[in-house]
Amino acid sequence: MKYSSVLVEEFKPTRSSRFFPRCIIVTFIAGVVFYSVYSVIQVPVNEITSGHLASGSIPCNCPFDFSQLESIDKQRLFYNRVPKCGSTTLITLIRKLAIRNNYIHFNSKIYDRKNVDEEEQRRIVKQVKSTPSPSSFDRHVFFINFTRFGESPPIFINIIREPVERIISSFFYRRMVARQNKTKVKPSAYWLNKKFEHCVLTPDPECTFLEGHNYSVLQLPYFCGQEPECQQLNDPRAIQKAKQNIEKYYSVVGTLEEMNMTLQVLEVALPHFFRGAYHVYHTLGVHRNQNLHKEQVKEEVKEILRANLTAEYELYYFVKQRLYQQYQTLIESRKKQDNLPFTTLDELLDYQ
Repeated sequence: MKYSSVLVEEFKPTRSSRFFPRCIIVTFIAGVVFYSVYSVIQVPVNEITSGHLASGSIPCNCPFDFSQLESIDKQRLFYNRVPKCGSTTLITLIRKLAIRNNYIHFNSKIYDRKNVDEEEQRRIVKQVKSTPSPSSFDRHVFFINFTRFGESPPIFINIIREPVERIISSFFYRRMVARQNKTKVKPSAYWLNKKFEHCVLTPDPECTFLEGHNYSVLQLPYFCGQEPECQQLNDPRAIQKAKQNIEKYYSVVGTLEEMNMTLQVLEVALPHFFRGAYHVYHTLGVHRNQNLHKEQVKEEVKEILRANLTAEYELYYFVKQRLYQQYQTLIESRKKQDNLPFTTLDELLDYQ
């Protein structure tokens, strides 16, 4: 299988996916072993997701309906990953699933160009549409509207996080990376040793979010898009557009806090890409990029940040509600399928 030189510059297929034919026997045996192990080991899950949905056993009657967007490219998946929301973990998982489910994953090594001009948007669209299918892609990039360039959009997915917790995580992660000499420019000792609470209370521009100012570090632009208003804090046009794009183009948007639920919905909604995701996630230990140096932050400091991030929280709660509705729909389908005598989701989860 050949790839164009333009494609290879940005999106590179994982090594494991290139050698799928050589690994099929090993993968089959490993799959049998994993299934056997999982059947006897109880996997701890959080309260809301204690009832695991059998992989591929339920037709997904989720709020997102592919029939509503007939031109969608069901053979291509695009994960325009939000940083510090478990994205490295999910990419590790996708790479493993690409072997199991026989598709190719293309990983972008570009991390610092999220807001791109029209020419680069067109180039990305061309790269995605020119690859063999089925295939999946990831890149830290704000939402790109494929239909604007005359192409059918891929299936979009993403994961977000409680906004202030993500900001805190990013603050300490940047310093961890700098201390490991992974940055191009050596930061000052003052910056390296800056305390988060002091940064918020000063207020330091790094930890200050002002209404009407532009910020590329927030989650909302990843769903709103490339337009200038998408980065403007608490712009009503931006939050409205982000919600519309999620409803129209994103099959699943999960949350880091509900990773179990997210994986179960992904697995049932998109079985070709995520069949086996829940088992692999819990049996192979794919958790990555954990920062052991992150400090505890007082709740009153978090509240100062939350006060100015109204659009970020509106997006977060919108996504949580949508994810829960998708999961509840799957549970209801399971109840009908198994003819279980329960009337509430909690009763079913307690039973399982």
